[in-house]
Amino acid sequence: GMEFAGNSTATITGGSYGSEFISIANSASLTIETANVALTGSTGIQMNSTGSLLIKDGTFSAPNDLIRFISSGNVTVLNGTFSAGGSVINKTSSGNLVVKSGSFTGGTGLSNSGGGSITIGEEGGIPSTTDPLFKGSSYGLNNTNSNATVNFYDGIFGGGTPISGSITNIESGYEIIAETIDGVLYKYLDKLPIVDPRGKQLMQKIINKTETLKILFRLLLIVAFCLLCNIVLFSITAFIITKTDFTYEILVPL
Repeated sequence: GMEFAGNSTATITGGSYGSEFISIANSASLTIETANVALTGSTGIQMNSTGSLLIKDGTFSAPNDLIRFISSGNVTVLNGTFSAGGSVINKTSSGNLVVKSGSFTGGTGLSNSGGGSITIGEEGGIPSTTDPLFKGSSYGLNNTNSNATVNFYDGIFGGGTPISGSITNIESGYEIIAETIDGVLYKYLDKLPIVDPRGKQLMQKIINKTETLKILFRLLLIVAFCLLCNIVLFSITAFIITKTDFTYEILVPL
């Protein structure tokens, strides 16, 4: 494999990098331009010490973990297509990870057991529901460290469990929703329903009027019942009077 160390700055533009253990070890400032990179070691790229890694674009593959982040440095991914047999990104450190775009598919899209921060997408605007994509046969995102700051502003997580663990911040005015697409469960950001205060006031007025109508209807029923009682009493009284007159006429001789 290759190792970049010290205060050096290096740029990779392509190639195949192999080793029994680590294909590329970095503790320097490493930039990967648009490239096709095959990483055949048990670990693709391992971040050591306080180094930094910037991936601008390209296609990357590794048989196990593709990026293993065990340092306190910084990893930034602007774009790219990444596939791995294990975790595409396996972060176990207090470093900072920023992913703005790209496709990450493997056993787990993004695994985190370290502190530091993880930012997916960019805050502000309308969140993308498709990019970045983290998809794993086990997890899209597996965050086992509740002390890590995880910012979810764009993108989608999919897999057996799309998101496991806590999310610290999401785009304001949005919520995380789940949807099954082609048999795979995904989670992404969707806008919260907007409640119009004028509509709320109108609904309250309707409710108030409905309650008033209910009271009037009850009063009307009471009045109708009283009228019905009066009619029945009047009918009974008239009947009794009629019967009394008839009896009287029979008893009085002609």
